[in-house]
Amino acid sequence: RARDEAHRFGITFHRSKRNKAGLKTALDSVPGLGGKTVEFIYRKFTSLGFIRKEDRESIEVEIGKKRTDILFNFLGNAGPQQDETPQP
Repeated sequence: RARDEAHRFGITFHRSKRNKAGLKTALDSVPGLGGKTVEFIYRKFTSLGFIRKEDRESIEVEIGKKRTDILFNFLGNAGPQQDETPQP
């Protein structure tokens, strides 16, 4: 009986650990973006592909300038700054 209980405990622990690992996203590892911000971003824009296609200003309205800068720097997609003009 003790063995069965130990196995049940081990299996339950492993399942919960596996489930939590499966819920990680690419944005979870971004320093400066908390869990609530990442959750909001995914609820609003649904995927990284849509975030990359989205206009920077529209994201900035939703999460603020500082977090938008962090997000776009992580994505390697910072784009031109306010005072720079894009090169053709």
